[in-house]
Amino acid sequence: MNVRTLVHGVSYVVVTIGALAAINYQKDVIVAKRSKAIPSFTGQYQDHGVPVETFNVEKQNVTFQKKLTVTPSGKRGFEALVDRETLKVTEIGRKVKVYNGDRIYRGQVSRVSNTLDLATGLYPIRIKSNDEIQSDWAWFEADLEIPFEKKEIVIPIEIVWSVDKKPYVWRIENGQAKRSDVELGYSDGYQAVVKSGVIAGDILIKSKTELLSDDVRVRIAQATGE
Repeated sequence: MNVRTLVHGVSYVVVTIGALAAINYQKDVIVAKRSKAIPSFTGQYQDHGVPVETFNVEKQNVTFQKKLTVTPSGKRGFEALVDRETLKVTEIGRKVKVYNGDRIYRGQVSRVSNTLDLATGLYPIRIKSNDEIQSDWAWFEADLEIPFEKKEIVIPIEIVWSVDKKPYVWRIENGQAKRSDVELGYSDGYQAVVKSGVIAGDILIKSKTELLSDDVRVRIAQATGE
């Protein structure tokens, strides 16, 4: 081995060792920065609370719009089938809007039957139209107005949770989440009357997140409700 070959060999080893040292240094710097810059997921919420949207509970005058499918019966009549809960709050004279494209037929409930339709498990009602029906449609969509005489606590169905068919909601109390079992009354599928479990002035959590549990800290991101 001559001197030139030996020098080249030594130079290669030195350069290689230097490159490896530089790479390891860069890795240590990156790891250190990441460890410092990224807080733990759990720790972040422990410090600041789980961000949630909320719904403010108040008693209010409410009129539900129950969606129905109706069929024409005669020149000025419609028939529909309703569930038992809707039957309980349906009275003769309740206003109904029946939609026929751009046209609306207005009328009132003219008959309510407690006789169960065995084929569907629903109850028949009859609607009298103010105007003669001028359509060959076999069925129509309609809105049945169900007003409540006194102010009620009404909440959106979307904020109600359920375990074993037992409904509950999350309240905010002293900056913490609290689970409250609720008893619901009439619902049109979008909102429901609350019979017990919450009162006017309560702040309910609207956000659906698995991070909620009793006494977990929360912070309000946005509030809705009248």
